[in-house]
Amino acid sequence: MFLYAFFILISSLAYASNEIQKYQEEFDVVLQELVSDNFTPFPLSVNGPRRYILTGGPGVGKTSILLYLEAALDQEFVREAAADLMYLGQAQGVSKACLFKDFNAKVVKLQEKRQTLTETSPCDVVFFDRSPIDVLTYVRRDGAQIDTALYSIIKRLVETGFYQKTVFLIEHLDHYQQDDSRPENLETSLEWGRLQEEHYRKLGFNICKIPPGSVEERATAIMQIVHKEQIESALSSKQIAHKSEKGK
Repeated sequence: MFLYAFFILISSLAYASNEIQKYQEEFDVVLQELVSDNFTPFPLSVNGPRRYILTGGPGVGKTSILLYLEAALDQEFVREAAADLMYLGQAQGVSKACLFKDFNAKVVKLQEKRQTLTETSPCDVVFFDRSPIDVLTYVRRDGAQIDTALYSIIKRLVETGFYQKTVFLIEHLDHYQQDDSRPENLETSLEWGRLQEEHYRKLGFNICKIPPGSVEERATAIMQIVHKEQIESALSSKQIAHKSEKGK
């Protein structure tokens, strides 16, 4: 009887493992389709400011860095849609069942609305507390499929070069605290950070990891990289203009 139960357990685990592997392969196929060979991602000329994404697992200190960039360094940033929807639901006393119904779709819709508003921003640089690409992690967590709306939004963002190619991945601090708005444990948060890095890389972004440190140190490190890229972009534009003039 024990051997039979053991056999059933092993068979169940093997089946689950195969299903996970199958789901992973299907998920990777969709990611590959998002980066097809018939377009040039990250074009040099994009309307509006330079847009940089900050991402990472829950509790890495991302929002604190963005608040410092805004308050101390006079930078503009777009808040995380998922967190705001969570706060709003809690303030309204919405049950978790209702809150999480079509949650990913609600996140994408709010994030896209906020993205559109930055197209007329007078700022040279705008930072984003996550992007619709982060929703891929929630989809994968739930074992769900990438729906048509999310697929279309991500494909358009990558094809048009809406965001800068550099994505700042904020690494974990030495401490981690769970709360009502952050129910994930440290292990889950680390796994989410790993998945986010994987997704962004597969979509053609360059990951720049920001190590643990004070809020000021991390914000300063980010601004140094942004300023460096601004200088490099300006030099590149001048070189292209110079070559164009010579060709006339």
